[in-house]
Amino acid sequence: MKKRQELNSTWIDQHNQSERLHCVLDCFQHRGLATSEQIEILTVLGQHPVRDVLKILSEPPGGLRPLIKPVNIPLPGQRGRPFTGYVLCEAGAAVLGSGTRKAPMLDEPVEAAHALMEMQVFIAAYQQGKKIEIEKVIPYDGLHNIRADALFENQILFEMEQQARLNDVPRISDKLDRLMKFFSSPAGKAYDSKVRILFALPANDGKTIKIWQQVLGALYKKNGSMSFELYWQEVNTFLSNPNWQDLNTFTLLEPTLIDSPVASITPVKEYAAPPFFQRNPLDLDELHMVMTVMEPGMEMFDEGWKEHRYRFFQMMEVIYDGSHYKNGPVERDAAFPVISLMLLYRFLHLHQNKPLLDRIQNGYKKVLYSQKQALPFFRDNLTRFYWDVFLRYFNFGRNGPLKVKVEIPNFNDVRSEIFPVVTITDWEFLRGEEGYIQAGEPDHAEKALSWVLEALHIHAFDLELIHENKPFEKKPRSKNEGNYVNG
Repeated sequence: MKKRQELNSTWIDQHNQSERLHCVLDCFQHRGLATSEQIEILTVLGQHPVRDVLKILSEPPGGLRPLIKPVNIPLPGQRGRPFTGYVLCEAGAAVLGSGTRKAPMLDEPVEAAHALMEMQVFIAAYQQGKKIEIEKVIPYDGLHNIRADALFENQILFEMEQQARLNDVPRISDKLDRLMKFFSSPAGKAYDSKVRILFALPANDGKTIKIWQQVLGALYKKNGSMSFELYWQEVNTFLSNPNWQDLNTFTLLEPTLIDSPVASITPVKEYAAPPFFQRNPLDLDELHMVMTVMEPGMEMFDEGWKEHRYRFFQMMEVIYDGSHYKNGPVERDAAFPVISLMLLYRFLHLHQNKPLLDRIQNGYKKVLYSQKQALPFFRDNLTRFYWDVFLRYFNFGRNGPLKVKVEIPNFNDVRSEIFPVVTITDWEFLRGEEGYIQAGEPDHAEKALSWVLEALHIHAFDLELIHENKPFEKKPRSKNEGNYVNG
């Protein structure tokens, strides 16, 4: 690694455009991503010099690894073609230095769009001579911290958001709960408690603001008061005439209180949580808050899967994203996926899903018995369980655009358990009521369904698909058991 870093540094230093190469590469220290237009502003170089340097950095001489790579970034609400951006690679990060900027992981379109929005806000402040820091980590209460998307003049927090769906509720809830704790701490008193949110939304979006209002209302109901306020504006409107301190162009995001009759949002003391929840250190109020917003929507998805395939996959994504979102507890702390399992538990135990639950409980017995047999028998029974029990209930069959394969890891694999892999070969499965396919699909849907199928097996006891006395456990033999009795 060190030798490659020296090679990259050497050829840049010896190149006849060395100064320009370093100048352009320095633009990536802010976020690890930039467009050619943004680089022109930061370097005061013209369009053609910047274009030439970007080509050299992305296609180095002598077969060396690229320092940057081009990416297309679709931004919701943006007309015309996607933005063409450049992302810092590991080789480029090594040239910048280990303490400057790591190569960002921007494989998901949503993450790339988020980084682009941060850079757009940074450039707007830069052009006005204002100080702004991107991805600013602010500590509070000892070991705790929040990460502000943009911090303006060491005082005002700006957050960048995109279209929200039901499966974003846990992430939004976690984000707002952290802001609540931060502004309630002594460290938070030094910052403006009026947080600005810049949304990038498609023209036909009608759900995002409502979801944020509902989560904010659940947070208000949980705490009884708020230590901060949210003000929002569409990002392109803001960038056309940036107003950093005045709130006249922003709209107050007001909380919406939800009253739901479902059992899981009864008072906390009466909440009958399954055993796996009681074994894990998750705030019951936090789960109550998330479920308050999510359960009415879960029932809506559950009623629509027969008419619309995409509703089934949305339901799987809602369950998966409960715990598996960026910088969430699973990714951040290697935590047990409590909320995802709770959502799957609630889905399976809904009254209208009793036929499904009965089929799964009966069908899983064959999987358990086959664990005592040879591996091919176990794999075959697990595959049949996925197809003939779970997926058949939703009218899915083999040999179509939905593929499920049960993988057996080898000794060099990062995993040591048998696990399912889902592949979707027809994106039309995922086209929703809005008429378009969400960014990041079908990869997101494949991950979500893979996790749900795997959870049915590895968390069968937690989901109450089996009970403590497992079918394959030996029972104590009675005194006469095994003896022949003459008739």
